[in-house]
Amino acid sequence: MKSWFVRGGAALLLIAVATTSAAAQDVTVCFAGEVEKIDGYEGIDAGTPLSGQFTFNLQMRDSEPEASVGDYRFISGPYGMKVRMGSHLFESHPATPNFLVKLGNDLGMDFVILMSDTNVANNGLHPTSMEFQVVDTDAKALNSTDLVLEQNFAGPWNGGQLVVTNGAYRITSSISSVTASSDCGVVSLPPVMQGPKGDKGDKGDKGDKGDKGDQGEPGLAGRDGVDGAKGDTGETGAQGVAGEKGDKGDPGLPGEKGDKGDPGLPGEKGDKGDKGDTGARGDKGEGLVTGSMLLLPEGSPAPAGYEYLDTFDFAYADRSRGRRQMLRVDIYVRKADVVVPQQ
Repeated sequence: MKSWFVRGGAALLLIAVATTSAAAQDVTVCFAGEVEKIDGYEGIDAGTPLSGQFTFNLQMRDSEPEASVGDYRFISGPYGMKVRMGSHLFESHPATPNFLVKLGNDLGMDFVILMSDTNVANNGLHPTSMEFQVVDTDAKALNSTDLVLEQNFAGPWNGGQLVVTNGAYRITSSISSVTASSDCGVVSLPPVMQGPKGDKGDKGDKGDKGDKGDQGEPGLAGRDGVDGAKGDTGETGAQGVAGEKGDKGDPGLPGEKGDKGDPGLPGEKGDKGDKGDTGARGDKGEGLVTGSMLLLPEGSPAPAGYEYLDTFDFAYADRSRGRRQMLRVDIYVRKADVVVPQQ
């Protein structure tokens, strides 16, 4: 799944917009911003202003069963996104946009993401993806994931970003404003129409032989060959000349230790000692049996007598705010036959 995060900036207030008609519940949102970075695309420079709009319908049903995430997908027009950067225009396919509105609530943040995966461009360099997103890291922008106009587009948001890409290029822009308007000033491309299939053309003439190419880089070294068969044993060599007489050897090691003597006779039995004082009462034990599990905030020191098991996100209800919150915790399990030192 694409990232839910955007780069920060001044707080962005997303203003609620009006529907085109009460029956259709179609919503159009206008936005403006500035190109920040271009990779592999000519004709647009950093700092170029952009204007855009996206249209969706409030009656679309949520296809995501998870309560904290809402997915609303549109596969036909007139829904989708349009973006103009100078003289360059990108938009969702007018007939088959494959346009998704995604809402996230109380996931450590709130967010609205809009993704268009079937798009066209006025210069033929059609984007494979256009993604618009705004995020509130304070998790106060949304109250639910229902597609409700007054709630989901009121903000305030911490920042906004738009990314247009097709694999050969990537254009990243920041979003400075989002407003309601009956005319966003973004002109649509002509309708995408497919004419009848033409006749097969004649086979072309054989082209001229191309120039000889430059010599390529040396190839990688080949793998080691298979080991050869073991050779025959050579003939025994002639006996060598006798060596000189060696030096006198070192003294031998000491002899073994003698046997242990017999034990002495037992002494007389001593008098019975006085009864000792009663010891102090010990500290109360931990009270947890082997296999008990203990949850601690992530990164806490491991307690004595416990073994680390795993780390996970723990969801709990915040009664003061009436929302679910997420806490990253480490889980430990009590080991068998371990004496836990008293504090």
